[in-house]
Amino acid sequence: MGPDVATLVADLKSGNMESRERTAKHLAAAVAASADPSAEDSLSPASRAVRAGAIQPLVALVGSGSDGAQMHASSALASIAAAGHRADVAAANSAIASLVTVLRQSSQQAAAQAAAVLASVAELPTSKVSILKSGA
Repeated sequence: MGPDVATLVADLKSGNMESRERTAKHLAAAVAASADPSAEDSLSPASRAVRAGAIQPLVALVGSGSDGAQMHASSALASIAAAGHRADVAAANSAIASLVTVLRQSSQQAAAQAAAVLASVAELPTSKVSILKSGA
């Protein structure tokens, strides 16, 4: 078993680009997993990631990371948004603009993950306007 979500989020907030990309990959896998019903903390991994402050460092990687970092960070954000945290993702500073940039300028894999996040947050009426204004 790998590090817990809180440890991954703490690691995501520091280190060089390579280590942050690797951490984003592990965090994406962790938040995509379903919650362990036998765990003492019954929050889903995505909820634990939000509680630990994962969204803004993930958005920062989407905005300025390598292609791999953008893909893994977008994947984690897609899982977080799909787990019911759309508003948290949409409210993050520069999230929508960064995701639209990835959609236009990054690899197909990174763009596909960014599109998944945007599709999820587009379910919020205020986000639809922001996405359209960003040029998606």
